[in-house]
Amino acid sequence: MSKTRRTIRIIDRSIDRALTVLFLILLMIGVYFMADSYWVYSSSGLASMPGYTPQTVEEMLEIAPDAIAWITIDDTEVSYPVMQGIDNTEYLNKNANGEYSLSGAIFLDSLNNRYFTDYYNVLYGHHMSGGYMFGAIDYYVKPEYFDKHRKGTLLVIDGKKYSMDIFAYVQTDASVGVVFDVTSGGDIMGFVAANASIYRNPSEGRVVALTTCKSPLTTERTCLFATIKERADSFTDEELQEEMKKNQPQGEVNINPNYEEAMDRLEKRSPGLIERLINWFKEHFN
Repeated sequence: MSKTRRTIRIIDRSIDRALTVLFLILLMIGVYFMADSYWVYSSSGLASMPGYTPQTVEEMLEIAPDAIAWITIDDTEVSYPVMQGIDNTEYLNKNANGEYSLSGAIFLDSLNNRYFTDYYNVLYGHHMSGGYMFGAIDYYVKPEYFDKHRKGTLLVIDGKKYSMDIFAYVQTDASVGVVFDVTSGGDIMGFVAANASIYRNPSEGRVVALTTCKSPLTTERTCLFATIKERADSFTDEELQEEMKKNQPQGEVNINPNYEEAMDRLEKRSPGLIERLINWFKEHFN
């Protein structure tokens, strides 16, 4: 009998030791992942990313000279420059300043028009913890969060500003062509309506998808879909004409210095409009 009790005590002690070792291993793993997440965040360039939205293209280019847009979702961590590479791998591990970065950058599909003039546009971003990059998409699985964070702004390199209206949250797979092949011509709105976990009636406008990995080792993707509509404070043709009329050349004399200043301001604010400006000037003042 005493031998049986000794055996039981030995087994109990062994189990206790095994559980203690298991607890320490799990604790070390947790500490490692916390430290790893902090290191990724610190070394990725996210820690130095400004926490505000540039109001002009000039301000945007001072922060990210190669950016084609800036995306902001109100009251979230999403406020980043948007890049576009020669393919969809260039900015996976390169940040908006062209440096190596584990978090990469937010980027537009390489086959989309850089001015967001396509009907359907796809943005990609890494799934970062803490709601950084497109990790914030995770929060949209809750309807109450979704409904409180549907508005945003897209500032594009041509000077135009678009209001964003998020209307759907979708979980899908990277192999779904209608979502990730912008040349497919598929019925993206029909797909979203049929597959969305959360869906609100969309407003009119072109469509932008914000996509990210659900986890690193799968092809599962989580997506937000938004419509974009040009805002009233965009840099319009009418504003361009008014600026030109106020500073047009007088007769055959040398060009008014104020005209050159106006041209400089317009070029800095909206480099994408310079060709349009020249064509408009030729049409109206030749």
